[in-house]
Amino acid sequence: MKPTSHLIFSTLLGLVVACTSVTAPLYGQTMPVCDGVISDVIFTGNKVTRDRTLEQRIDLRPGSLCTAEALANGRQAIMNTGLFQDVNVSFDEVTSQVEFTVTERHYILPLPRISRNADGEVQLGGQLRFDNVKGLGHKFKLAARREQEDDGKGNGGSKASVRYEIPRFFNSDFGATIGVSAISRTEDAFDNEVEVGIVKRRERALNLGVSRFLAPGPSLQGFRVDVGLSFVDREYTLEEGGFGTLVSGTNSELRVKLSNNQLQLDEYRRRGTQYGVVLALAKEGVLSDFSYVRLSAFWRLYFPLVSEAYENINVQLRLGAANRGAFGEPSFLLGGSSTLRGFPSDALQGEKMALANIEYLRSFRRRPGLRWALIMDFAAVKNDDPWNFSDLRGGVGGGFRWKIRSFVNTDLRLDIAYGLGTGGGERKVYFGTNTLF
Repeated sequence: MKPTSHLIFSTLLGLVVACTSVTAPLYGQTMPVCDGVISDVIFTGNKVTRDRTLEQRIDLRPGSLCTAEALANGRQAIMNTGLFQDVNVSFDEVTSQVEFTVTERHYILPLPRISRNADGEVQLGGQLRFDNVKGLGHKFKLAARREQEDDGKGNGGSKASVRYEIPRFFNSDFGATIGVSAISRTEDAFDNEVEVGIVKRRERALNLGVSRFLAPGPSLQGFRVDVGLSFVDREYTLEEGGFGTLVSGTNSELRVKLSNNQLQLDEYRRRGTQYGVVLALAKEGVLSDFSYVRLSAFWRLYFPLVSEAYENINVQLRLGAANRGAFGEPSFLLGGSSTLRGFPSDALQGEKMALANIEYLRSFRRRPGLRWALIMDFAAVKNDDPWNFSDLRGGVGGGFRWKIRSFVNTDLRLDIAYGLGTGGGERKVYFGTNTLF
């Protein structure tokens, strides 16, 4: 085993062992004394969010037996929606009334975007988010941007997308999503990893999804099944040279996902686990010009360490395998700010992949929403040849996280990473408005 590969493997193994060998404390408000039958459940502080949206997330009802555990579970279930900065619960021993007091976030976020990433891609655009449409907990996102590589001198174009999500319909175990997108841009064409030309890509896509919660109870936790359909129409026109392996056509993909969400949201951090498997397939002649099968799996751990400084070790592991991809592209593309930091975007390409992301986070005592980070990413992508530790690539570095509590799921992220292994050897800087995972 090469020295670099041995170092990467040893570090990864050590951190995973460390994550599973520390006992985590309990978190949340100290529950009030609660004994007897609940006469009523009321909510205060929710100027935007409807009462029935909150009622849908908890098991407490008038006539239910009140226990400290039931109050704690109800408070955490409301926190887990991500819609509130904080939630407190009280019990009136005289009236037997339970009261949840919430501190709402801002649910409309217009976000302009002017950036340059570590690969020299310049982006100009913006997005508009509604994270609690009409107080129902529904989510709407509109995004559009222009981008150009090589500091505005290379390939580029425009992207636009709209997405609407209903996490869970009232009084049901079902949710739904719908999204549309359009792309028009120039790209490099490759054949056997050799650049052979430049093409113009025009693409329109429609994504539909339905989810069903399998776990009993009204929360968003536990096992669920997601079934999705995507329809993509893509056309390549030649700008220069040849097409390489790229092929125009239409692709219709069926996706089935089984997952278990045990993630708990606290005021400044996350804890718990998420894991699942995803099967995606397409069949030539069934509304598609391509045939393939792709299987992937993921596991995420958000482990709080025993500390007043909001320490966490967060780990993500991903595996995937496919027999081929659509449009002549490889099934898996790794590299860049969202997968393997320290490497160029899509630097690793193939039909089998393994990826690990590890982050150690610690807050500043006087500003718990601001945390510094140590980061490590490891990845390997293969085709048909066997796995070898020498194929492993790594990225190491550090950064900062600033949780903007006033908005839903908004964390400013600054990462500086250095690539290890073939294709690395450079320092890259990344900035984003959400967490990596």
